[in-house]
Amino acid sequence: MNYTTLRKRTYVIPGETPSQKNNQTFNTKTRTIFKSEQFRKWFDRAYPEIIRQGVPDKPYQYARIVILFRHDSLRVRDGDNQLSAIQDLLKRAKVIEDDCWTRIGTPVVEHDVSAFAECVIKVMEITPIDWSKKLREEKSKNLFASRGKLNTEE
Repeated sequence: MNYTTLRKRTYVIPGETPSQKNNQTFNTKTRTIFKSEQFRKWFDRAYPEIIRQGVPDKPYQYARIVILFRHDSLRVRDGDNQLSAIQDLLKRAKVIEDDCWTRIGTPVVEHDVSAFAECVIKVMEITPIDWSKKLREEKSKNLFASRGKLNTEE
């Protein structure tokens, strides 16, 4: 897909990024979900760190995000929920306007083992993507077979 990078920012969040959704508590009376204490502590530390490292004057409407999770052990982790935590952190800090796939596409995520745990986040503001135009182009190429399944015979 063709786009132009307009602005870039890199953030480093020290420590292990916890899963956002694991170990949540649900109150059946109020129907409220509470994040785990571990996640809340991480967020309370990570949010000011993002702000300290500088946020754009105006949130990026369209962005590409590259994330490197450095882990200090080979313990099994929930990478999807770690990604969700970072996306919500960027949205809350007003680095990105929205974490919808039409705005940020599919983030590039890598994991590595290191002597210390940290998360390195690269956010690139890009020119807007005309998704309806892209969809029309894809349909005109006849990539989609009947019932919306991907045509793998090319």
